[in-house]
Amino acid sequence: MYAAANQLDDERLRRFLLQFEQKRPRAYRDCRNNAIGQIRRESPDVLKSQRSVREIDLLSYKYALLHYADSGLPSWLVRFPLRSVA
Repeated sequence: MYAAANQLDDERLRRFLLQFEQKRPRAYRDCRNNAIGQIRRESPDVLKSQRSVREIDLLSYKYALLHYADSGLPSWLVRFPLRSVA
């Protein structure tokens, strides 16, 4: 799953995270905070780089996958969400 996550483009990754934030705000915040904390510990220079948003989003998504590892991944976390038509 992590290898597949690495292949997600920025838009798709953001859509998955938005769904996660809307459906499980507390779990989302925990995953996001864990991701930022890990990057601060292991690669603090990443937070000052142009790729910081992508790296935080990607690691947050991986934490979300880990969060659901035992209970099974919900379909909304791994299925591409449909765009709303305006």
